[in-house]
Amino acid sequence: MEVSLEVQIVDHKTGNTLYIFSKEALSDIVFSRKLNDIGSISFAVLVDDSKYDYATVFAIDNFIDVYIYEDLTKTKFSSYLVRSIKQTVIYNKKTIIVGGVGLNDLIKRRILDVENDTFGVGGYVTHSDTIHNVLTYLALDHLIDSSSSSRNIPDLTISILNENTNTVGFRDRYINLFELFQKLCAKPIVTGK
Repeated sequence: MEVSLEVQIVDHKTGNTLYIFSKEALSDIVFSRKLNDIGSISFAVLVDDSKYDYATVFAIDNFIDVYIYEDLTKTKFSSYLVRSIKQTVIYNKKTIIVGGVGLNDLIKRRILDVENDTFGVGGYVTHSDTIHNVLTYLALDHLIDSSSSSRNIPDLTISILNENTNTVGFRDRYINLFELFQKLCAKPIVTGK
């Protein structure tokens, strides 16, 4: 079984693929995907001004999509956001070192804001429902359909599931949204018969 990979850089505003790097074009690629945390990626590529404008391709917050090929089957492994680029010279060749973070970083950039929440009353946000519904309400109110349009992430969607999951509740304000998601997902499940 032969395994290979490619990295696609996608414009975060238009969704257009800006450039595709084969495994051979990348050096020192390291990436991780973490459950309930933020993964990371780093790699180096040679600068080829005739093929692409590196400042446009590696603009902050462009998507880095990593695809794995196994026996001609292409599967998206994970997506990241460009967060840093550094131009340097390695072995007399102009090189770009790229660093990125997992998409959960978008959640980490938000604070639970009472003014932007459907359930914000009396200076607090209060929710009590199934864990899935609570996380859905929070994502909609703070990432997708916020009353402050500058807080919305264009083209972000979430799947609405009709699952009967455990009930959680909280009352809070001005907490980091990612930390709140982690706290809610870590609540112990108590059952009794």
